[in-house]
Formats: sequence, structure tokens, C-alpha cells
Amino acid sequence: MEACALLMGERTGNKVVVKDLALSDNVSDGDRGANFEIDPEVYLAAQKAARVGAPAVVGVWHSHPDGEPFPSDADRQRSHEPGWLWLITAVGRSSAETCAFEADKQDSHCLFACGLAITAASATESSQSV
Repeated sequence: MEACALLMGERTGNKVVVKDLALSDNVSDGDRGANFEIDPEVYLAAQKAARVGAPAVVGVWHSHPDGEPFPSDADRQRSHEPGWLWLITAVGRSSAETCAFEADKQDSHCLFACGLAITAASATESSQSV
């Protein structure tokens, strides 16, 4: 089954900083091994929290079990938020690889590769919660 979460953080210019995740059950009506859908209640709760100071929704993460860390046709079709960051983790038997993509600001169905840097959070950042 594909796992999924919302990415919570902030965008500054061309840089997106992910500060938290809002984990979600995969509520897809289709094959959950090849598709994912964020639970609408998780999305609404994240949006409400952002309105009162929590980090904003800046993208989505999901896994491709036994697949490649690149957007599938289904991913492109379901990409509706221009500028969102997409993190896709391919999970194999002995390894995992994550790649980053950004939804085009004019055509959100176009996901193009972008850089990904992972840094450790400071103790104060780690203790903050949504």
C-alpha cells in the first residue's frame, strides 16, 4: 500500500522548508498499492491549523512500494496544487530512495525535478508541533 502525508512548512522564494508532516491514511478508492489519496479530514485539519499559526501545507509525500521515485501518470493527474512540493520515496526490499518534484505554477499536472537537501532540525524546531 502506498503511504502518504502532507508536508507542512513555509516557502521563501524558490526554497521550501518542511517543518512537519501530517500523516494520513491512504483513502484511495482505487488500487492502494499503486495510488494514494490524502484523507480530506487530515487536509482540512492542516488548513485550519495553518490559519492559526501552524506551518502551511506546502506539498505531499508518498511512497511507491517496489517502484521508482518518480511521478506516475496517476500522480500527475492528481496534482492540483500549483507550486506544491512532491516527495516520492521508492521502497525496495533492501533500500529506499526519495526524489523531489515541484508542481508547475501554470500547469500543476506538470511535475518537474527539483533539488532536495535534508538537514537536522534544532532542538527548538523539533519540539514544536502542529
